[in-house]
Amino acid sequence: MTGRYFACSGQGPPPRRPPLSASILRAAPIVPGTTVLGLAILGFLDIPRISGDLLPLWLAGQAFAEGTAGEVYAPVDPVFRMLPPDSWAERARAAGYEGFVYPFVYPPLWAWVFGLIGRIADFQALAGLASIVNPALLLATCLLAWRASGAPSGVLPHVAVALVLLLMTPVGVIAILQNQAQILVAFLVVLALERTRANRPVSAGAALAASIKLFPAIFALFWLASGERRAFASFAAMGLGLGLMSRPSQAGRCMPSFWRSLGNRADRLLQPALVQP
Repeated sequence: MTGRYFACSGQGPPPRRPPLSASILRAAPIVPGTTVLGLAILGFLDIPRISGDLLPLWLAGQAFAEGTAGEVYAPVDPVFRMLPPDSWAERARAAGYEGFVYPFVYPPLWAWVFGLIGRIADFQALAGLASIVNPALLLATCLLAWRASGAPSGVLPHVAVALVLLLMTPVGVIAILQNQAQILVAFLVVLALERTRANRPVSAGAALAASIKLFPAIFALFWLASGERRAFASFAAMGLGLGLMSRPSQAGRCMPSFWRSLGNRADRLLQPALVQP
């Protein structure tokens, strides 16, 4: 029926977008090239990589690996003050970090993963690796956003403009300088959206669940409401599998502390009039 319509109207069929693999290969030279250029610019400007937002994941992983699960999350106070457990200041100095130490606010499975990473690399090596991987992930996120949006412009102008706009905002700059794990989360969320547009619901749900965060689950509700049942089922199955991993890894012991911490932060957001002492 579609072919007859285009034959009668004199119009050709709409252009088909190349497969994702072809777009990745076409954009492959951009990723290492721009990453090296960005690192060179940061080095020339002498901008320090603070990695302050990466440190809590490392410290939580160290506490978890040592069997001190009580030091993964900060004690709950009446007001959320962004303060870590008391023992973390010494841990941070031992890791060679000088600066403000933030608390760990991610699900406990992240602590288990970083506990495994801590067995093969110290914090400085991890921060150096993140300084290279995160810019590449930002570039890949821009590429996926181009595909998901169906933008008619070519991939090169789109990625270039997206990066300029991103790095002109505090959100993008702070994420790079602090080596935020949110860059990986954003990449997985955009990948899930792109896979949904490409009619790949199973991989879309798996990518969303792999972000191991609570707020991306909102997109799963949209899938359920719009009838994307396969994407939602994939998300639920992957999430269940990751949840079951918490038991052999003993991350489940940290779940009560995580929920208390989450409730503490939610109360802080719902009571903006409170003034921290």
